[in-house]
Amino acid sequence: VSAIRADKGDAVRAGNTICELNVDARVAMLNEARATQKQRQLEYEASKKLQQKGFRSDTSVAGDLAQYQASKAQVERMQKELEFTKIKAPFDGVVDDRMVNVGDYLAPGQPCAMVIDQDPFLIVGQVSEKDVQQINIGDKGWAGLITGERVEGKVRFIAKSAEQATRTFRVELEVANKEGKIRDGVTAEIHVNSSVVEAHRITPAILSLDDKGTIGVRIVDAQKKVQFVPVKIVADGTDGVWVTGLPKTVTIITVGQEYVTNGQEVDPAPEEKGTQS
Repeated sequence: VSAIRADKGDAVRAGNTICELNVDARVAMLNEARATQKQRQLEYEASKKLQQKGFRSDTSVAGDLAQYQASKAQVERMQKELEFTKIKAPFDGVVDDRMVNVGDYLAPGQPCAMVIDQDPFLIVGQVSEKDVQQINIGDKGWAGLITGERVEGKVRFIAKSAEQATRTFRVELEVANKEGKIRDGVTAEIHVNSSVVEAHRITPAILSLDDKGTIGVRIVDAQKKVQFVPVKIVADGTDGVWVTGLPKTVTIITVGQEYVTNGQEVDPAPEEKGTQS
């Protein structure tokens, strides 16, 4: 490391140099490559002129062109190597830590500093496998920080696979942090406004399957005929399950649904008060 251009706490823009490495002989090698490129260019141009006069074969001109193009590629490689001696910020942010000093040696891939992107900020939490289906990308939410602050944002990411140890899913809430008040690692509690849907609470005992294995319930329509209606379970609890897919007002068969079929005409009897399905 030959120079440090940004220290802890410094704000940096994308592309700003943070650390510089010793260029060693790279500048001299680049100058040599440029000189070779110029020579190959002159040789190729002269070869083309001779070809036009009939004193140079096509294969010779092609060979000179190949050498010229190879010299150009060598210059580009040397320029890249020289550019790699400057370690730059990948995005706008703040230097939160510096791992090296002038004179230290860096191995390939070893970081020289840690840059934090402060805006937007991510509030990260874990959601149980029971509740994860109620959250969607783009849902609005807020987080209460242990410092007493409240910040609002939107759900940016929901993990597709659960943590093996906890069986919970990672959820990221993206919030604005233009003033940089939120700090990395602060404890927070996330609240997400899940999507609102119309649902019915029923006992799981009345759920059944059709011939295709679809879960649903059997209802009685206006013509007093049995119909199978597919439903989707959106939540569950000790007092029943919440399902969607049913009309707002519906007559559900709670007893004897296994003895009737679609289209069968029935004479439903309301449950007596206090009867448990």
